[in-house]
Amino acid sequence: MIFTRLIFCLLTSIPEVALSQAVPNSILRIKFSTDFEVTGDTNSGAWKNTPWLILPHREGNKKYETKTKLLYSKTGIYGIFYCEDEKIVST
Repeated sequence: MIFTRLIFCLLTSIPEVALSQAVPNSILRIKFSTDFEVTGDTNSGAWKNTPWLILPHREGNKKYETKTKLLYSKTGIYGIFYCEDEKIVST
């Protein structure tokens, strides 16, 4: 349930103008999928047949690529993200 809310918040927080640049006709179509094992990569058949949604850059930010793939099934929503960054630090 928390993941569903997170995806909803992410998608509704994308400005309408930005979404219209990323998705033709301003419509985001999320494909239906049967449930599959979540492995953290895009090697499953469901991900291979799902196009990346490239999120547009905000003005003034460096040009790092951010993209996502989304699917839904009878039991939930699947999302995978690819984000580039200059420096990722962990403690």
